[in-house]
Amino acid sequence: MNVDQGVEEGGSASHHTKFFSSRVHEQLEVVDGDIDLGSDNEDLRNDKSSSDDERAGSRLDSFLKYNRKTDDRHPKFALGMLFGSREELKSAIDTYSIKIVREIRYVKNEKKRVRVVCKDKECEWFIYAKQLSGETGLQIRKWHLDHTCMHVYDNKTLKSSWLVRHYKKKAKATALKSIYGDEDKKFERLWDYYIEVIETNPGTSCYVKTIENEEGAGIFQRWYMCCASCKEGFRSGCINIVGVDGCFLKTKRGGQLLVVVGIDSNKNIFLIAYGLVEVYNKNSWE
Repeated sequence: MNVDQGVEEGGSASHHTKFFSSRVHEQLEVVDGDIDLGSDNEDLRNDKSSSDDERAGSRLDSFLKYNRKTDDRHPKFALGMLFGSREELKSAIDTYSIKIVREIRYVKNEKKRVRVVCKDKECEWFIYAKQLSGETGLQIRKWHLDHTCMHVYDNKTLKSSWLVRHYKKKAKATALKSIYGDEDKKFERLWDYYIEVIETNPGTSCYVKTIENEEGAGIFQRWYMCCASCKEGFRSGCINIVGVDGCFLKTKRGGQLLVVVGIDSNKNIFLIAYGLVEVYNKNSWE
């Protein structure tokens, strides 16, 4: 599958009339002015007056807004699209460049305007965005999204910071699995652990509760354990005060950890028993 299919491309602004209503183009005319995109020496003084920008800003609700949470993995651009900041726009353009396997170059990378072109001098691809008066974000004013160049697999836009931003969650999950093993497979050995505890710790109280699924297989629900040494330690060296507490487990299967503790002769917390339950309620405490 061609990676280009995952990213929306097209021609110049005039070529994309079918994507936008005539009202959007009328509004863009207010802010576009006579900016010369054929030169790298644009001057902000050639822009429309601030009054034009203010009139355009009052109509911003008519334009698409870039949502970094939902659009950052596969950016799609639209004429007039609004970005919350220059950093947000650059992040979208960099991701776009990597996804379509082309290398880009920033001609203008200023606080109030950004112009980016294809690194291949023969390719006409470009995006020009500018900040509206009284706004912090930028808006795409002109574009040409047709690439006529070849794919570039040695793309310098692909940096370690981009990889971290897009794949850190997956990388973290893979690393934790490599270190601690598969969480689901550990549940398959729960009964082996139960037997080992009972055989090697005489006097220990240990209980496992399971429920049957639709296929008749046992599914873990609760676990309780009170070691014999903890029982004896509480009877012989702790103050006659018992405390109970619980916390949520930030694991794949969730659940809650419930504990019963005492206070030893040194006024330190002494573990008496603990349990793993699906939810904190009266039934699970019993």
